[in-house]
Amino acid sequence: MLTNNFLTIFSRNSRKAQSWTMDFLIAVIIFSIFLLVFRAVSSASIEHTYTQKVIEAGAIRISESLLTRGSPPNWTRDSYNAIGLLGSDGQLDERKLNETLHLPMEDIRKEFSQPSYFYFYVEDMNGVVVKVDGTEFKIGDEPTNYNNLISVQRIVGYKGDPVKLVVQTWS
Repeated sequence: MLTNNFLTIFSRNSRKAQSWTMDFLIAVIIFSIFLLVFRAVSSASIEHTYTQKVIEAGAIRISESLLTRGSPPNWTRDSYNAIGLLGSDGQLDERKLNETLHLPMEDIRKEFSQPSYFYFYVEDMNGVVVKVDGTEFKIGDEPTNYNNLISVQRIVGYKGDPVKLVVQTWS
């Protein structure tokens, strides 16, 4: 009888131990799945943030480059090392705007070596695009289908009035 009681107790404990082990395994599996999902979500977020920072840096770099005199300072579409839109007075130079309008887009892309798409234009403070010799000053393709659009606006003078140089980049 003592032996039967001992076996009964032992067999109950072994079943409890087995269910405890099973519960533990299920908990470990659920926790592992949670960790994998969390890592995947945070990795995607980090990648999105990195991409956005790269695109933003490109927009800032393009706007800073455009707001120089260029190289040489009196560059033309036939002879230039760097595109810059400012004249010696620190305002946008109409001749340089016109020269930029007539540069091939491939040359402008090479100039800025931007990994994403870009578009820039000059508008007055009312949002009307500035015209140079009757042509709106817009370079590139307007963003229509995009992810991560970054827009940088710089205030600069043009013919004595403030205008905005707007540079947009996206992926």
